[in-house]
Amino acid sequence: MSDLHQAYLSLSSIIRLIEARLGRIRSADKNAPRTIDLDIVRFDEQPLNIEFWAYAFVVVPLAELMPDFVHPVCGERLSKVAEQLQRQVWIAPRREPSIS
Repeated sequence: MSDLHQAYLSLSSIIRLIEARLGRIRSADKNAPRTIDLDIVRFDEQPLNIEFWAYAFVVVPLAELMPDFVHPVCGERLSKVAEQLQRQVWIAPRREPSIS
């Protein structure tokens, strides 16, 4: 197993621990409601799970963080792809958290 693959597996384990500590309960139903869902879409500057890059729930928040990043599948800026996806599916924009 390569060092890179081992690092990815370690990161995946850490992500699952974080989700569990934040109240996520995994079940057989992959579409069940959850308190949190963290996905690794890039690792070591490489896109992971190319299928994720077609989903608004991945692209739209990522475009907020990295609008000029080039989408690994279509080659367009992420902000442009996010705009197109938002026209096709319903997704609510992220609101800034209020601290009281």
